[in-house]
Amino acid sequence: MGNNLLMSVRKHLLAYVIGSTGWVINAIYLGYEYLRYGTEFYKHLDEPLLEHIMIILAIPVFMLVGLLFKKQKVAEEELRESEEKYRSLVENSIEGVCISKGNRILFANKALLDIFGYESVEEFRKIPLLDHFTPEFRNIIKERFEGKKRKEPTFYRFDCKVLRKDGEIRDVEISASEVQMRGEKYIQSTFRDITERKKAEEKIKRDYEIQHTITSILQVSLEPISLKEMLNRILELILAIPWLSFQSKGCIHLVEDKKILSLTAYHSFSKAQINTCSKVDFGRCLCGRCADTRRIIFSGCVDEAHEIVYKDMPPHGHYCVPITSGEKLLGVLNIYVKEGHQRSLEEEEFLSAVANVLSGIIERKRSEEQLKEAFERLKELDKMKDDFLSTVSHELRTPLTSIIGSIDILLDECEGINQRKLLELALKEAVRLNDLIGDILDITKTESRLLRMTLKLTSLDKLVEEAVERVKVHAQKKSISIIKHIPKELPQVEVDKDQFKRAITNLLENAIKFNKENGTVAIEARAKGNFVEISVIDTGIGIPEKHLPKIFDKFYRVETGTARKYKGTGLGLYIVKKIIDAHGGDIRVESKVNEGSKFTIRLPIKT
Repeated sequence: MGNNLLMSVRKHLLAYVIGSTGWVINAIYLGYEYLRYGTEFYKHLDEPLLEHIMIILAIPVFMLVGLLFKKQKVAEEELRESEEKYRSLVENSIEGVCISKGNRILFANKALLDIFGYESVEEFRKIPLLDHFTPEFRNIIKERFEGKKRKEPTFYRFDCKVLRKDGEIRDVEISASEVQMRGEKYIQSTFRDITERKKAEEKIKRDYEIQHTITSILQVSLEPISLKEMLNRILELILAIPWLSFQSKGCIHLVEDKKILSLTAYHSFSKAQINTCSKVDFGRCLCGRCADTRRIIFSGCVDEAHEIVYKDMPPHGHYCVPITSGEKLLGVLNIYVKEGHQRSLEEEEFLSAVANVLSGIIERKRSEEQLKEAFERLKELDKMKDDFLSTVSHELRTPLTSIIGSIDILLDECEGINQRKLLELALKEAVRLNDLIGDILDITKTESRLLRMTLKLTSLDKLVEEAVERVKVHAQKKSISIIKHIPKELPQVEVDKDQFKRAITNLLENAIKFNKENGTVAIEARAKGNFVEISVIDTGIGIPEKHLPKIFDKFYRVETGTARKYKGTGLGLYIVKKIIDAHGGDIRVESKVNEGSKFTIRLPIKT
């Protein structure tokens, strides 16, 4: 057995000498032989051989240790290079990077220091993590970063506000996740400064709210309500804007005369405040100073400039904004703010825009009210005129009737030629005067009746027939033929029968009056779109073009050599137009001198 062992050793030594590449196999085999034969192996070895064997066994062990050490060195080098690359990426990142554990900051890159306004990492790390956030966000950060309410690593992205070293508040977007390094859990978070983006978003939101408020104000201005009610509604809209740091309190003063402001609209005012602020002189208190200087007056508290005070007046501040139209001061917009409020350019710009809109509304509303008053006054004067004309006409007609009757009697008894001519002339002028008075009475009655019209769906053919019958005798005297063309299937129209028949009769009488001997008058009707058109056409003397725009004016007569021989007051066509206008229709005229005229009435078809 011993010899066998020696032979095995020699064999392995020879293998080692022949090729060192097999040293690991040989070492393992020798170890196996030792375990297999135990101490029997040593009994047959002399001391020199034993030393060689021990060296042979040690060589692979040392080489294995060296290999492991080399691999560890390579791994450490790769780790170091990886860490350097990571650190380089983090340090040069445009976003702030922070590594923290609990409330402690372990790492911060330069971009993060810039966001928070620090120059050194050491100074930044001295402050606990949560203290870098505004108070309202600290509990949220603590919950998410410390992970007390989560059972596994989580990724978070959220917006919050942080405090810079100088106290400025910035908006940031945080992306945070839990990471493990060397068996420890940390929070790695990136910070992106989104302050400018938030400002842009807020501006867009504010601009939308401002535009919405201005639109609402303009909508209110179109409602049929008084100026006082309108200003109260507008004041409520201004005070309801959420982003403005206003109290829900304010008022609008309007200029009563040159140097006094009168309280016109108010919101959340007490009785004492209404009484004390009802009249404000220019130059007195904040509103008066605003009116006097025509500039925005701001006060963050009640100070010596606040001259008007009342019992139990709470602390407050003001924006007083002048409402102007060109060089003219219309009033003052007064908005209340909380005590200590800081003056804001954005708020002032908004209030100035509102004041500009208010100036336009106030001017327009006052103009409307003045026009309404003027219209009512004109209506009153017109009624007085009608009453006067009616009274005078009746008073004139009574003696005229007697004069005409007396002249008729004298004509019957008169035998002298010259006397008879004088009486006939007097009678002719008396009759003309009586007709004129009749026309004046007629137009007064017509305008009154138009206010009490009764509209009914009516067929035009029958109305036209009745109107033609009224003028037939007059037409026959001048040998004028009347031609009618009214289709039976013509749609019905909504008219007051008496008034509309009168309008047609007046047009037919004019067509006969200004026609030539043996001329023609045609009346025809047709449906055209949503309207019915009725035309009266004559072959008369016609109307010069320059007179056409005024032909429907009251008392207007065409003054030409030919027209002077036709008597009249110039009220006939005026009455026709008044009647057609009252029916919601219109009338137009076409005419050529010595060829004739065409008057066309257009009435809507009721569906």
